[in-house]
Amino acid sequence: MATSGVSAPCRKAGRIESEPMDLHPRALMLLTIMASRDLELDAAASVLDMSAETARRHIADAKAALGTSTTCGAIYQAMKWGLIDKTKL
Repeated sequence: MATSGVSAPCRKAGRIESEPMDLHPRALMLLTIMASRDLELDAAASVLDMSAETARRHIADAKAALGTSTTCGAIYQAMKWGLIDKTKL
């Protein structure tokens, strides 16, 4: 799997650490589109011309990498860590 080289926090023993963990660029694109256009996962997947199953895998990986259990939490953490540019929302 290709990675963007973007560092994100990861979860260790129930807390977020600042150790780098690469996120796939498409996962960040999904999170950004969901946040900026107020779309659900399937609609965001359609915008990016990817299957809903691929989108679900990307989001699951992003949630794990960002130490969250929800997509909303992943969007929040990505914004908090500067992975999503708030000025483009």
